[in-house]
Amino acid sequence: MIDHHHADGPGRSKKEAQEARQALNHQAYFLSPRGTILPVEQTHIKAVFHAPGTFGVTLEGLCATYDRYHEPYGLEGRARNDVLGRLVNNGWIRVRYQPRSSRFTFQVGKDLTRANRRALRRFVLLIHSGFIRPLGAGEHSTALLLTSRGEVLYQGELRTVLSSLPQIPETAPDNTL
Repeated sequence: MIDHHHADGPGRSKKEAQEARQALNHQAYFLSPRGTILPVEQTHIKAVFHAPGTFGVTLEGLCATYDRYHEPYGLEGRARNDVLGRLVNNGWIRVRYQPRSSRFTFQVGKDLTRANRRALRRFVLLIHSGFIRPLGAGEHSTALLLTSRGEVLYQGELRTVLSSLPQIPETAPDNTL
């Protein structure tokens, strides 16, 4: 878990600060309901299995979901969709960067909340500042903002997603704080 405010903070060695910055050059992330950026090493579902408490779930609950679908734990199937869908509907934002198309895909819950807007704004500003820089990302990168229902809220240039956020209707009260 990386808090960019403390990447270069007091008490950090140059090596620790560099490691913190490198952790933000991944191709997948979770943004917590409070805006914390969590780099994803492999897949989003593996990140949840690795640290279920971080996401407010239990390993037993994850296993029960997979058992209900008769799928092996961690499989990228229906159980995964169920688990990740519940997370985004509880305020988490799932982020994936596709280098081939140089596109960031942001998945929010059924509703776009004020907390989601703040987290998106912060994340995009960190990309623009160069603090977060997945391989191949740049000014030409695009963004796709989807709800968990598959509705497209925004599709266009990454650099204009911030100016477009005010025009994207807030569809739910902010209940994540």
